[in-house]
Formats: sequence, structure tokens, C-alpha cells
Amino acid sequence: MIRGELVDLRAVERADAAVVHGWLNDPAVMRGWGASAPATSLTEVQRLIEGWIEEEATLGRPAALIIATPEPEAVGLVVLRAERLEARGPSCRC
Repeated sequence: MIRGELVDLRAVERADAAVVHGWLNDPAVMRGWGASAPATSLTEVQRLIEGWIEEEATLGRPAALIIATPEPEAVGLVVLRAERLEARGPSCRC
């Protein structure tokens, strides 16, 4: 867990499925992510979380983080993705 003054970051857990399901089915949240995906079932969210937990075991670091207030109340989600090395810096193939 990473503790901050206003929020903490912690690895996503299976118990987060209901709150993540709510976020992924909120049109305002999905617009903020730049997506207009159809509703996601709770079963699909549980599969996503299992995948993130498996990635964590493989990578040795969380693949998804919950943003939580000190109370603690989950208020957000951060999904970490590995990108291609060549995409990490500016380049131009003109």
C-alpha cells in the first residue's frame, strides 16, 4: 500500500468486485475513460480482477490499484499496463 495525505493506493482485491462493477457500469465514469462500453456483468468484473491478481503474482507488483480515502472508502481505480518499449518516448518515423 502507498499511503498519501488525502488518499491511499492499494492492490485491487476480490472484495472490490461490487464497487468496480458499479464504476464500469456508470456512463459518466466510462466517458471519463474515453470509452462507451456496454454494461459489464459482475462475473466479467470478477474475471478482470482475477486477471489483475494473476498479473500481480507474475509481475511482482500490482496490475490494478484502488484509490481509497483514509476512512477507507474506495473512490477510484488505476489499471497499470505494460506498453511496448518503443512507445515509451517521443519518436517520429517521417
